[in-house]
Amino acid sequence: MKKIVTLLVIFLLLLLVAACSQGDNEEEILENTLQSSQDVYQYAADFDMRIYVETSDQSQTSNNSAQAEIILSEDPVASYQHLTQEEDGAEKTTTAYRIDNEAYVQDDGGSWRKVDVMEEEPMFEPSYPEIVSILEAVEDYAVFDSSDSAYTYTYSGFDREVYDAFETPFNVELTGFDIDEDVSLDFTMHVNETEHYIENMEYNIYADNNMGNLEMNFQITYEDINDIDPIEFPEEAIEEPAGNAVDLPDINQYAVDFKMHADVETEVESDRSILEGEAIVSNEDRAAYQLTLPAKMMKR
Repeated sequence: MKKIVTLLVIFLLLLLVAACSQGDNEEEILENTLQSSQDVYQYAADFDMRIYVETSDQSQTSNNSAQAEIILSEDPVASYQHLTQEEDGAEKTTTAYRIDNEAYVQDDGGSWRKVDVMEEEPMFEPSYPEIVSILEAVEDYAVFDSSDSAYTYTYSGFDREVYDAFETPFNVELTGFDIDEDVSLDFTMHVNETEHYIENMEYNIYADNNMGNLEMNFQITYEDINDIDPIEFPEEAIEEPAGNAVDLPDINQYAVDFKMHADVETEVESDRSILEGEAIVSNEDRAAYQLTLPAKMMKR
């Protein structure tokens, strides 16, 4: 009997130690994950967004989606993005390269154009730090699980604090719905076991009332964190704008003759005025010119 009691005490102590260790481990994982926003400066990402809207009488439906492939470096500042947008069957693509404050953009496989960007202009939204900030805002609502190969944070239901945390990073604005009454949501975040980086996240919003229903799905996956190849402008992007430019001759001096006709017609008569002149122009000195006033007035 004493032996059985001793074994039970040891078993309970082991359970208590395991529970304490798991709690400490969960806290450490969360702290490291939140800290990772300061450590991650390069990554590749796949972003997917899908929105479905349907009226209650099914008279109108809308299917919109956007997929983006991103390679991003904050140090040095550079990015590549390929965005595909589809709205009710119509598709549009945009490809963009950015290095420092210069960028080349191509729409639907057409001509490249060079654009200037502001230094503080974001390279991609939602960025990795924004996803981390979401986790920080919802940590009290998320359920932590360490049973799989990756640590997982999940949530399902509705709390206004959770909705607000996702609203700005994903530019979500619902109109026609009572947010607190008509909306439910869920999310899942996976954190890897080694560096405690967020590997992927999925976020779903559901809204339903007597006017209709809406479903929004966001997915983002991160790869090659702090380990991407240098981003360079494609040669065709650099050469194409130069090839489309018109090379103007370097002209500092020139002479030009001109003639202008003006026809005036009334019920009584018609006049034709002829204005003739010549000009000699110098870009190095002030322009000198001669102008001949109307040379003749001709009646028809």
